[in-house]
Amino acid sequence: MALPKFIINMDGRLRLGMVNQHKDLLKGNEQCIGGGYYRFDWTSSRLILDRASYDFADPDGTCSTC
Repeated sequence: MALPKFIINMDGRLRLGMVNQHKDLLKGNEQCIGGGYYRFDWTSSRLILDRASYDFADPDGTCSTC
């Protein structure tokens, strides 16, 4: 099931997408330094990033598949 997920690659770029797994956001041989879920807070016009993702970034923030 596609969910709103993000990654931050080794160049420091943030990538967002509706994907099944965080690795679906990687391009080519790209590596990441972390990822998680995101959501929009429409009331405050903010993007909320949450590191609590178990299929790519561990809760402590270390990237398990990089």
